Amino acid sequence: MRRAALVAIALVVALLFLLPRGDPGRSARGDPPDAAEIEPPRSAPVPAAESETAALAEERDAAPGSLAIGHVTDETGKPLAGLLLLAISRENLALWDAEDPSTPPWEAPGAPSTHSDAAGAFAFRDLPRGEYKLGTDEGWVLERPVVFTADTTGLEAIATRAWCPKVQVSDLATSLPIPRFLVRYRWPPDAPEERTGTGTDGAFRVRLRGALPRIRAGSASVVGSLDLKLEAEGYHAGVVHVHDAPRAYAWLAPRIEPLVTLRVQFEDGARCEDEASVWLRSRDQGRYATLPAVRDSGGLYRVAASPGSWFLEFQPVHAVAFRDSRATKVEIAAGEQREIFLELERGGEVVVRRRGWDGRPWLLVASGSRGGIMLTNASMTVETAELVLRHIEPGEYLFRILGTGPEPVWSRTVEVTTGSRHELTIE
Repeated sequence: MRRAALVAIALVVALLFLLPRGDPGRSARGDPPDAAEIEPPRSAPVPAAESETAALAEERDAAPGSLAIGHVTDETGKPLAGLLLLAISRENLALWDAEDPSTPPWEAPGAPSTHSDAAGAFAFRDLPRGEYKLGTDEGWVLERPVVFTADTTGLEAIATRAWCPKVQVSDLATSLPIPRFLVRYRWPPDAPEERTGTGTDGAFRVRLRGALPRIRAGSASVVGSLDLKLEAEGYHAGVVHVHDAPRAYAWLAPRIEPLVTLRVQFEDGARCEDEASVWLRSRDQGRYATLPAVRDSGGLYRVAASPGSWFLEFQPVHAVAFRDSRATKVEIAAGEQREIFLELERGGEVVVRRRGWDGRPWLLVASGSRGGIMLTNASMTVETAELVLRHIEPGEYLFRILGTGPEPVWSRTVEVTTGSRHELTIE
């Protein structure tokens, strides 16, 4: 009897273990347990999309390069198709450190490049990791700098047409390119401060928004110029006037001891005491450079001219015309000291004043002739309210101030004689 009871109890316990144990997600009260009480599976499956994203990220991190994507338009928002774009790395110091990023030196050799498609989209693939500055093809300039990393998306660039003359800078004595030089200039359509750029391997490319100003007055058309001030170690500073030609050439004279002394006087025997520059040029090879003329108290000018066969042209500051007597041919040997006598015609003087000047540069054109021979046809950009022109050869001159319209803003004809002085006031 007792044995049968023990067997019955064992059967009941076994049946209890076989019955369903209820929802483990609920407590005795039927409420879900606290989150801390739930342990996730040790190897929970990852959704397909998340798995693919993780794999791509892992592959990208392991790859030597990555992808940068962007879009380029013009200033009106229209997509630009077929535009060559460059990825300029921070290691390219000449371009990266330029004070004016829109005027890089000659080129960016070896920079990764790509072209925009019909919708203006572009992509740089497999860029090494790092920081880049976006560059554009010749003839274009970016409205503002675009800096990005190798895996940036959503780049937005705005490009506009640009004037891109190239300047070749060489040693006046040897004609060899100057390895490195500085360029300073001001571009009127932009801010008035002076820009600075660095040239390498004897070359410099100017990227300027818009085009070189062209001013018309009646049937005449005058194209302005961009004056680049050049500086290089071991050379005298120089200036090159860049016109609308695609390429300009400049030569810098090496710094040497003065070899030439100029004794300059007028026809009446009086010494010339004006500030002046001397142009050293070779007619055969087309080389020329401006040299500083150091004036002493006796009216003598000392010039550090390089050895060779040259034409020396003496130019007083603000002189409006030249005579053959202001230029002389000279053979200079190494270490030779030469003294040259030059005689000037005193001519007349013209002072042009703008009353109520608003501070903007203005363009003055002077043209004149004598006996059917053209004396001068010079255009001068003036950045002051008054311009003094000295040593103007006797003759009839037409002075004009040009504007953007078909007619000159102001014009006046003047008969210049020796010793005359004319004061012209523009209201």
